[in-house]
Amino acid sequence: MLVEKSGIPWTFLRPGAFMSNALQWVNTIKLQGKAFNPTGDGKVAPISPYDIAAVAALALIGSEHQGKAYDLTGSQLLSTPEQVHILSKVIGSPIECIDIPIKVAAERWKASGLPEI
Repeated sequence: MLVEKSGIPWTFLRPGAFMSNALQWVNTIKLQGKAFNPTGDGKVAPISPYDIAAVAALALIGSEHQGKAYDLTGSQLLSTPEQVHILSKVIGSPIECIDIPIKVAAERWKASGLPEI
């Protein structure tokens, strides 16, 4: 990788799924009481952006992290249905998790203005 070969001190932080990605469900939860899931029962360990920032701050203030890479995850593997269930308990209102094909999700994302990859 160019950064590694550059001679400039570096530290890589590689966060996985962000907890704040759940905000994508805000409108459908408010309007329909539903969250749409294109990932089936796949599990991730979502991490809070605040935790990522805390790790970044530590990496910036000490040289002991130079030349290292860190995979950052939350503490618990959760499927989308499990995340939606937790949200439902937290807000005190039922939320239905609806499985949808990835193609449908991609069409929705494109229609909402997200760029294609």
